[in-house]
Amino acid sequence: MRSEKFVEMLGLMPEGPAPAEASERLREQLDASGRYWFHDVSGDGTRYEMNGRRHGIAFARGIVELRPDGLVVVRVETGQRVAPELERATRKLFSCYSSRLKVPGLAVEDGRAVFVTEPFDALEGRRDVEEVLGLALSTVHAFAGVMLALDAGAEPWTLIDYDEPGDGGDDDSGETIAPRQRVGSEPGPDFARELRRRLEALVAQRRAEDEATEERA
Repeated sequence: MRSEKFVEMLGLMPEGPAPAEASERLREQLDASGRYWFHDVSGDGTRYEMNGRRHGIAFARGIVELRPDGLVVVRVETGQRVAPELERATRKLFSCYSSRLKVPGLAVEDGRAVFVTEPFDALEGRRDVEEVLGLALSTVHAFAGVMLALDAGAEPWTLIDYDEPGDGGDDDSGETIAPRQRVGSEPGPDFARELRRRLEALVAQRRAEDEATEERA
């Protein structure tokens, strides 16, 4: 048995901050943010929401939830629908992508693409809310084109290396998980042109395959 589990069973694990103290400390942390504006939708400091526009993903909504145990969960709801027939493949793709991320969290919930972290200590831990939220938003930005590519007819296996260099992902140092751009800026024209080029190529490929199938029939 792991020692921390044994100590927890004995009731000797140190207690986290009281709920009121935790919510106040989280509020102070978010108020000090120079990058994001948070709205306390709960009214008691346990749930905050923000818009992803400054990361070039205005369609996404960032959510910070404080649990009763003092741990925090960061979510990014993209609103991107996952076709039922593609859900299994998308889950596998997301699992593959997440295994290479600093903060994993890509998932499919209720037929939509989301990013959700495991509960973490944002008050005393290694990463605060702003850093984790920034990584989450950057990840959603980097992989937003996956759903478009799948809808355009791309085979899921062709997207395994979507986050490799040249595809808007990590470089060899593993220090980034999204295309380099100034915080708060919109995606540049090169990114948009490349995404459009890839989608057009995918559509053309799918059309050619369909025509070939019809000719054989």
